[in-house]
Amino acid sequence: MVGALAAALLAGCVSDAGCSLGIGVEHASASCAAGVSYQDHFYVAWSDELPVAKGELLGAAEYPGCNDGSGCGGVDEEGRPTRVWAMRGVDPEQVVVGRAEGTDQLVVFGRLHADPKDYFRFVGGTWHIRRAPATSTATGAPAR
Repeated sequence: MVGALAAALLAGCVSDAGCSLGIGVEHASASCAAGVSYQDHFYVAWSDELPVAKGELLGAAEYPGCNDGSGCGGVDEEGRPTRVWAMRGVDPEQVVVGRAEGTDQLVVFGRLHADPKDYFRFVGGTWHIRRAPATSTATGAPAR
């Protein structure tokens, strides 16, 4: 189940029927994943089924424009401003909290190399936030 979630989280739209990951995150295409850009890093939107623990406001971010003309956005689409927050107990270099584009719903965004299994677990039919993962002192990333 968790492996399927991880694969789905990083997938884009595979049809022209709409721009959704199929798990509630909107505004994506195969070449323009839903996400936010914060401090020159891209964070992909994870499932809206994951619990959110909004922490301290980090500041300004943006929903990047698609800029390739092959998906939901136009060729010259510019980014749109938003804000992101830390997720309590998690390094914002890996994971942030923000609003799903075009909504007021808070969702979790993770760096492309971040693994949702390091931050969430599926127990009893419900997603739960893991306690703060042990981190590698060299990279600040969760220890494996």
